[in-house]
Amino acid sequence: MQVFNKYNIDVKKITSLDLWGQEPTLTLDEFSSQFDRIMDWLVNCKLFFFSTNAIAYPERIVNFIKTVNNYFSAQDLRPFIAQI
Repeated sequence: MQVFNKYNIDVKKITSLDLWGQEPTLTLDEFSSQFDRIMDWLVNCKLFFFSTNAIAYPERIVNFIKTVNNYFSAQDLRPFIAQI
């Protein structure tokens, strides 16, 4: 949130969020614990993409997918894409 504020980025214009680069599973526990808060803050974000090679921490991946699915199900949306 500080980065968006620092660079004066209007979060209302963000319509999708992608997790890419290196291996996202290394930080999934932290991201998972904040996911609802992040998505509620990004009020117009209706798409979420996640990419992993699924080699490291498979239990984190499964738990994260459940977290994301729970969030979007509660919002009555299904625009979550996991690329494994």
